[in-house]
Amino acid sequence: MKPEIELLLIGSQSSPGASARRRVAEILAAGIDHQELSSLALQHGLAPLLYRNARIHFAGIFPADLYDHLRALYHVNSARCLRLTSALLKILEGLEAGGVKAMPYKGPALADFVYGNVALRHFNDLDILIRRCDVLRARDLMVAMGYRPEKALSRTQAVTFTRWNSEIGLSRDSGTIAVELQWNIVPGYFSFPVERLGLWENGQALRTRDFRIPTLPPEELLLVLCVHGCKDLWGRLIWAHDIAELIRQKEDLDWTRIMKLSRACGSHRMLCLGLRLAEDLFGPVLPGLILTELDEDPSVDRLARWIKSRLLGVHRIQVSLVKEMVFYWNVRERRQDRLGLFGKYAMNLLFGDWNPAPLPDYLFPVAYLLRPVTLIARYGEGTLRQFCRTGWNSRHAD
Repeated sequence: MKPEIELLLIGSQSSPGASARRRVAEILAAGIDHQELSSLALQHGLAPLLYRNARIHFAGIFPADLYDHLRALYHVNSARCLRLTSALLKILEGLEAGGVKAMPYKGPALADFVYGNVALRHFNDLDILIRRCDVLRARDLMVAMGYRPEKALSRTQAVTFTRWNSEIGLSRDSGTIAVELQWNIVPGYFSFPVERLGLWENGQALRTRDFRIPTLPPEELLLVLCVHGCKDLWGRLIWAHDIAELIRQKEDLDWTRIMKLSRACGSHRMLCLGLRLAEDLFGPVLPGLILTELDEDPSVDRLARWIKSRLLGVHRIQVSLVKEMVFYWNVRERRQDRLGLFGKYAMNLLFGDWNPAPLPDYLFPVAYLLRPVTLIARYGEGTLRQFCRTGWNSRHAD
């Protein structure tokens, strides 16, 4: 493990003690690459937490130039976070006035709910969960508020788009305020039935601390964070840190309900993987019953080792499409979800990841005929050869 990564892990802990202080001092005394540390802190979304600890828990240890740089990054992040939070509050007000139920679950909502300070978490956009039936109305309301959709879809095209996709992007102010309206947490090929969470039927959402932003109950939020991390192959340390901090802050978590939800959604292994990574990297105290659950599935530790090798290795490992699919296969515990993975992924590529705006509605079906040609051009036979070499018995994520 590179010393910069080790310092980042220790330096972003929630409440580092005397032993952490001594180890940070040793690493800094031995010499590190300041630019590399700053780059990693930004890449993994931990720069605000690292600065907080450098100021409070490691006062006088960090070199002045490094400390000043982290402070500057913190102030830039604070300004952006406050601006996005203000935009979120206005969006929620506008959507509510238009009769659209909306629930943010990352960005300012997660930062305020878990960390108690929107400036302690790095985020660049706003993720807002809405009901599928409200997508077109929400989009039109956002346009009325000055936002521009990334895909200029007619209402006919939008019906197909919402069937095969899980979100639509909008932005304003030259892209500095970006919003993702989501009607599912992950793409359809992930087979995560968000309806099973009962988010819209279970009454009022919880509110965050300072800004009173509606957000998911902690049990649902924990599961959603684990699923989201798996969808993006746990590419950033902040995702594991979010889970660790949520567990620390919400001591009364209903673990029985969490386990029941994860099994009902076919996401038990994803939940266990997220908990294992959080425990290994940032050390929250998990109940004995949960530790037993993690140990009962040997795939969890194998997957966790592969993820940590990517996150903590000297060189960042790039993941091909084939290896990504292998990971998705192995992170699912139910046979029907595994078997449906390829067909749903293919359909998502065919109908989801594209913008048919240049075509009028009467030529809309032509886009479906042209789409396979563009997919072949993008992925080509190289991916097929790689798939044959890798095979489903790849040991990196079994």
